Amino acid sequence: MNKEALVQELGKIVGADRVSDSEQAVLDAAKDYIGYRRYERDDKKYWVPRAACVVRPQSTEQVAEVLKYLNDKKIDVVPRTGGSSVTRGIEPRQDGVILDGSDMNEIIEVNEEDMYVTAKCGTPLEYLEGYLNKMGYTTGHFPQSLPLAQVGGLLATRSIGQFSTLYGGIEDLVVGLEAVLA
Repeated sequence: MNKEALVQELGKIVGADRVSDSEQAVLDAAKDYIGYRRYERDDKKYWVPRAACVVRPQSTEQVAEVLKYLNDKKIDVVPRTGGSSVTRGIEPRQDGVILDGSDMNEIIEVNEEDMYVTAKCGTPLEYLEGYLNKMGYTTGHFPQSLPLAQVGGLLATRSIGQFSTLYGGIEDLVVGLEAVLA
C-alpha cells in the first residue's frame, strides 16, 4: 500500500488532522525525550527506518479500529505515548505506523472509597501525581522519567521508580487495564 493511501484511510478512522506523514512529525515521534535520534549522522541525514506516518487517536474505539485496519493490511505498528523511551520501545519500522496515544490524556475517576484512579494512556504521570497530591494521595510511582512519562508507557515498559521497594513496580500498582490487541 502506498503512503498516501495509508494516510487517507487512517484519516477516515481518526480524522485527517490526526494523521501526519511529514518528515518532521515522523522523526519527532521516533526519538526519545532528550532528542537523541539514534541514527542521525553529522550531516543531518538519518539511517533510521522511516515510519510512513504518525496517528494520534483520541479514544479506545479509534485505537481498536486503527489496529484492526493495520492488522488486516499487515502493516507494522509501534505504540508511543510520552517518548521517554528509556527502553528503546519506539524504534520505528520501515513504512509502518507510529500510534501515538498521548492525546488520550484524561483522569476518568478517582475512587476515594476503594483507593484507585482510572486514567487514559496519555495521561502524564507528573500531572496525575500532582492531581492526587492535592487530594492527599500519591501514585507511589516515581521513575526517573517522571516529568515525561505517561501512563501507557509506564505499563508497556513495566516501569519501576525510586520508591519501588516500598510500593512496587507499576505491575504491583495496577488493578486492571483496558488493552486493545490487533
